[in-house]
Amino acid sequence: MQLRELVQPIWLSDDGLRYYTNVLFGTPPQPLTLALSLDGTTWAPTLPAGVSAGSYCADAKNEVACSYATISGFYTIPGSMSYSPRGDYEELEIDGIQATEHIQLGISILANVGIAVANSWTSAPQLSLSSLPTSGSPGQQLLPVLQQAAFINTLTYSLAFTSVDKSGNVDYESGELSLGGIDRTQFSGELSSFESGKDTDAGVLPVSNIYWIDGKGRNVSVVDEDSDAGHLGVAYASLTPYFWTPDAMFEIIVSLFADVEKPKGSDVYERNCTASVEELDIKSLQISVDGTFITVPIELLFLPTTGEKGLCNLAIRPISEYPTTTSADYVLGFPFLRSAYTDFDHTHRRTHLAPRRVVFSSTSTLTPVGERNSTVSGTGASLRTTFKAATTTLSTPLHQLSETPSTITATATSASATPT
Repeated sequence: MQLRELVQPIWLSDDGLRYYTNVLFGTPPQPLTLALSLDGTTWAPTLPAGVSAGSYCADAKNEVACSYATISGFYTIPGSMSYSPRGDYEELEIDGIQATEHIQLGISILANVGIAVANSWTSAPQLSLSSLPTSGSPGQQLLPVLQQAAFINTLTYSLAFTSVDKSGNVDYESGELSLGGIDRTQFSGELSSFESGKDTDAGVLPVSNIYWIDGKGRNVSVVDEDSDAGHLGVAYASLTPYFWTPDAMFEIIVSLFADVEKPKGSDVYERNCTASVEELDIKSLQISVDGTFITVPIELLFLPTTGEKGLCNLAIRPISEYPTTTSADYVLGFPFLRSAYTDFDHTHRRTHLAPRRVVFSSTSTLTPVGERNSTVSGTGASLRTTFKAATTTLSTPLHQLSETPSTITATATSASATPT
């Protein structure tokens, strides 16, 4: 088979909270639209026996479940399906059964993939990219099945968020999931490699600094080495809409935006997004992952507010408010992932990273990786002008400064930094 068949289009949900892709379940195939997940297990919702979707969703108690299932679609359990009873999947907020099923990606069909079928749920049905086995499942996760079927060499996939059409119009809400390969046209410079360690899976990265880039191209570190505002910390990549930072660093970053406010009773800061971003002195945040620089443009630092026209949310939040227990100092969500090209190598517990290069291509140019169990490597397009990391720190909110620090400058360098 051609490896290009293992490139899945992905797109952002209307509420901006998750990315979706289309798959087919079963024989004959049933179309489903599932949210991408880096962990957990693949699952789909099903209707109670003899109940139609219309009558099920007409019941007010099923409002939340139907809000997700109207996007994903309902899966009908075949009479021949092999399954085992299973109670609550607490981590997934579902109740259902375990099973094995055929899954089709494009024209590629995979047999005996371990899935869950939910008869009660309060979260989005998902396609899991985890390689970790699910306790008690009669089948393996998608990635190991792909490897055993010789579709991919190692348990590896790449995420390239953001796309561009032939006219040069950038779309931050779509992208590609590439299984078993990398696309060298979609990143700049050399892929940097980061090992997660024996006790953790791929997706762990070392954040060493964060810089504020102002309207004149000058950059200032928002890390205060004499406080808890920032440090070389452990970061987890996650499909969350937000970039989660240490609390002290978050307070400094918030102070960079003069027009954001936190409404009473809200967990997030808002601004009037009908106002031009050109009025803001901050143009981007530059994140150093142990020397690999990823620049997040200001357009990706805000998310549209659902149901409130003209308002948007700051896409940065303090790590103390992260919804689940985590040992990470940072959680790198959509703002970071949309600005980077990221490859997750579960076989070698490594994460490979480079600045995202958004370029139009009418066909995929996927290169297989992991031949003879080798680790991922690759060089993309040449880097252009870059920022040299500043040494000046910004540990005081901007409104307390008499003027923007003038001791910092932007210079060109050949280091592995992000193009301006």
